[in-house]
Amino acid sequence: MLGVWSGVEKQGNYRKFTPVFVDDSSSHQNNQYAERGRHCQRHRHHFLSHAKAREFSVDMTCEGCSNAVTQVLNELGGVQFDIDLPNKKVCINSEHSMDTLLETLGKTGKAVSYPGSK
Repeated sequence: MLGVWSGVEKQGNYRKFTPVFVDDSSSHQNNQYAERGRHCQRHRHHFLSHAKAREFSVDMTCEGCSNAVTQVLNELGGVQFDIDLPNKKVCINSEHSMDTLLETLGKTGKAVSYPGSK
């Protein structure tokens, strides 16, 4: 299985990114876009069952800031996250360690803190 990202669901200033797991066999890849929704529903529980939800404060002031957060988290992989730009919060579901997530968010150049679980 390969983990890839589905489209962005945007509601107001919030963005939700959802991982989709697809089989890497060539027969399935031809139909992966048609199968994405069903495949996601079948395998989503595998990802979320081991992930921990953590809410970070990130000093984001604009769409560019949230795009920077999106970029570094997508590069890290193995995460599902929501960005709340008005409240400067990023909620991340991941098996990565706290140190890894803090270091990754720090690559944005923005001030990052971890006030606690969501």
